[in-house]
Amino acid sequence: MCKYLHSHRADVFITVPDELDLGWLRAKGLGEGEEALPDDKPEGGSTVQAQAKEEIVQALEAMGFPRIRCQKAALATSNAGAEEAMNWLFAHMEDPDIDDPLPTSSQASSDASEEALALFESMGFTRSQARVALKATVRLPASQQSLISTKKKNKNCAG
Repeated sequence: MCKYLHSHRADVFITVPDELDLGWLRAKGLGEGEEALPDDKPEGGSTVQAQAKEEIVQALEAMGFPRIRCQKAALATSNAGAEEAMNWLFAHMEDPDIDDPLPTSSQASSDASEEALALFESMGFTRSQARVALKATVRLPASQQSLISTKKKNKNCAG
């Protein structure tokens, strides 16, 4: 919450061109200290599927959650820990696909459908970034959250 933020209405007229060139804001390759995203497929041509940490899955199962939900929670939180996975479970208990089986490695690559990739590209992310996010998470909304979470850090300072 911002202490000193006061809103005032003012009628201001601004001349805006019909076309706005934002090309100067585009990235021009890797900057100093940046590294490229990994290729879509590792050497050897096989895809790598994320695995849920067994200790997280077992901790959640001990709390009475079904195994499939425990695995999805661990994967959705990037194996951050049992508490994070439990919080994810509570937030997603009503999801219609919560008990659907986990995708196999061939399904995981097809989950990066053209529709999902186009959605991320329309948000300004590259196709490579979108694929990484889709592979790292189980569901599309979780992929969206993982990509845009850093953009929302200071958004709630308007009130």
